[in-house]
Amino acid sequence: MKWNYISMIFYFCASAFLIAFAFTSSNIWLGCGVISLALAVIIGRASRNK
Repeated sequence: MKWNYISMIFYFCASAFLIAFAFTSSNIWLGCGVISLALAVIIGRASRNK
């Protein structure tokens, strides 16, 4: 159950990073957003399998 909350936190961070990328066009924000989104998906899938 707590892994779902951790996954939601990563989704929230990913959306914040991608919004920051949209306003600044800095590739650092894009990279952080993609990594956060990937971690959210991996954690979400792992929590469903348990």
